[in-house]
Amino acid sequence: MFKLETLQKAVGGWIEVIAPRPGHRLVVCEDGRLKGFPYNPLASILSGDYGPLVGDVVAATPKEVGE
Repeated sequence: MFKLETLQKAVGGWIEVIAPRPGHRLVVCEDGRLKGFPYNPLASILSGDYGPLVGDVVAATPKEVGE
């Protein structure tokens, strides 16, 4: 399981965990747009209906993010 501090460091701020499909989680910076992070095309494709994502993203399982 990832530590909160590790995830925050990886994405550059407070984290938000999204679930684009069962068994998959994407961890993003919740205020990445406000911070001006660049568009992440690959993460945006993986996110499905969550729309365009910005900045670095961590792909994980529910267990790895503490669910």
